[in-house]
Amino acid sequence: LSRCYKLFREEFPETWSDILDTFEEMEAVGGMDQTVSQRQQLFARLVKNLRQTFSGMAKAHRFEGVFIMAGSVVNQDGGLGHVFSTAGAVDFFAERCRADDNDIVGHFKAHIYHKASLTHLALLFEDGKNDGGSAAKKDEGGSAAKKDEGGRTHHTEKVGCQWATGKLFPWKGLPSRLAKSGVVCYNYPDSVPFPGQERQSRMKGGSKGISDLTLPECTTLLAALGDDSKEGLYFKSALSDSRGILQASLMPVIYGTAPAHNSHQTHGKRMYANLTVDRKGPP
Repeated sequence: LSRCYKLFREEFPETWSDILDTFEEMEAVGGMDQTVSQRQQLFARLVKNLRQTFSGMAKAHRFEGVFIMAGSVVNQDGGLGHVFSTAGAVDFFAERCRADDNDIVGHFKAHIYHKASLTHLALLFEDGKNDGGSAAKKDEGGSAAKKDEGGRTHHTEKVGCQWATGKLFPWKGLPSRLAKSGVVCYNYPDSVPFPGQERQSRMKGGSKGISDLTLPECTTLLAALGDDSKEGLYFKSALSDSRGILQASLMPVIYGTAPAHNSHQTHGKRMYANLTVDRKGPP
């Protein structure tokens, strides 16, 4: 075996290390169509390898470390979570984060799922490239923008908002962008903060944009964006002479849905281009 390894290094003197790294990565991510049991076995094997690596590192070089591992597939990886620390880092999370191993794994999973929801949310705001083809209706200009009889669409760029197709979606600046484009948003979920609306005052940094949304709020907004019925969130071009009114904050650019039946509010909320919010929406 050692002779084969030596010949392998001689055959690929500059790339042998990269080849081995790539092989290990393929081994780790291979078999994507695994059963739950197979995925659990893979997780246990990777945890064992990492534990051995960290323990050997601490013993041989006195490098201390901790790691957290958890599965990122919500419906499949519920029981996959592990925390490990070398001897010199024992109780790190308990003393510094006031959380035991179970708590820290729970926080880590919540963080992973929250990031995944934000990613899906950003994708839904981008150009619906996969919505074209046979499912889309061609308009007179030959475009594949899909609108209903009332001129409604679930994608902002299909009503002229080309700025919505970029990599960085202007979450905090969405109201002013909509007003400038002459577009109005309807049926925004009442329980979700408006874009640019701070959840609470911050001492430093102000609003963190879309990251201010909690996981339940992201889920609610995702459901509204994916709802193709009349109750779903949609965008609609305003009349040509209304653009100035929208930009002057004399007319709302975002209309929320009616409040829930058990809410203490009597009317839905509305937001203007200048980020002003009132409660004069639908009852």
